[in-house]
Amino acid sequence: MRLGAIGFGGPIALIALMERECSARRAWISADEFNERYVFAKLLPGPIAYQMALWMGYHVRGRVGGLIAGVALLLPALLLIALLSASYTHFVGTPTLAPFITGMEVGALIVILDSLWRMFQPYRQQRHAWCFILITAPLMLVIPRWEPVIIMAGGALMIVLRTQRCQAGKLFSFAALPLATLAKLFWVHCKAGFTVFGTGLAIIPALQHEVVERYHWLTNTEFLDGIAFGQITPGPVTITSVFVGYKTAGWFGALAGFLGMYSPGILLILFVMPLLFEKMKGHPWLAHFQAGAIPSVIGCILGATLLLGQMIIVTPTLTILLLVLGLIAYTTRAPSWAIIALGSALGGLWPLLTTCLAPR
Repeated sequence: MRLGAIGFGGPIALIALMERECSARRAWISADEFNERYVFAKLLPGPIAYQMALWMGYHVRGRVGGLIAGVALLLPALLLIALLSASYTHFVGTPTLAPFITGMEVGALIVILDSLWRMFQPYRQQRHAWCFILITAPLMLVIPRWEPVIIMAGGALMIVLRTQRCQAGKLFSFAALPLATLAKLFWVHCKAGFTVFGTGLAIIPALQHEVVERYHWLTNTEFLDGIAFGQITPGPVTITSVFVGYKTAGWFGALAGFLGMYSPGILLILFVMPLLFEKMKGHPWLAHFQAGAIPSVIGCILGATLLLGQMIIVTPTLTILLLVLGLIAYTTRAPSWAIIALGSALGGLWPLLTTCLAPR
């Protein structure tokens, strides 16, 4: 729970804190064992930091320990984003605050692009990774609904290429909220939880099509606000599922989104992975799959980000703000929450500054 409360800076920063606490400080697991489990967790769908928390808890105290560790990691972010979600409808319509919200959205775009760049660093010297990104990003613009298929196809194709063979509703008011809505919320987030490879940001293409385009639960700007809230709160960015659920169906919708997003990790890490862990170690096809799946994820996130960007960046002023925030993020390596907060401040203060400087 303490790591979940201070875990700003993305999954890599959170995992570094976890390694320091569990391996270096408490000696619950050796550094080699921690790194080995980290590699395997990266091969599984699901937010990586949450997966590792489940696995550390399982390693120390079995399935009950894994469940406690996973829930504790998410609890601080869950409480914060629940508060933000409940407050959202009250402040989002206030004209005075609208520029601050828009600036926050621009900051969120920069954070996503910055995270994409860092994700791409291990693959930038690999020509196949460039090919996968250049293919999958346009595909996401044209057929966003097929994002899970695109990712799985990327991983499967690399196996083929490298091995030269194919192995290939509210609880107390059901009348006001049909159970079908809660079931859809759970299923949409569950599908996303099973297709998030490498980083929680992979939920963006998975959820954006379902939430915005298919079911029309949120607008593009509301969805990006939810991503921003997921970035400025500690813990995994996938906690955005609570915001989506709350905006769609209130508190029970938030619960449905939360359970849908994080149930796959419990199933995979606490029940499936212990059975397969020893058998899977050493198989080269796992590395081949990751080599295709992760660049495909990057391409899909890039495509979804371009879709969101064209909805947000609609004025020259916002274009300038995007470039300024991008330069600041690149030169200072400021944490995600700071970039979003700065974007909100600049977006809100710019109209006031131009008004004060305008000739009278």
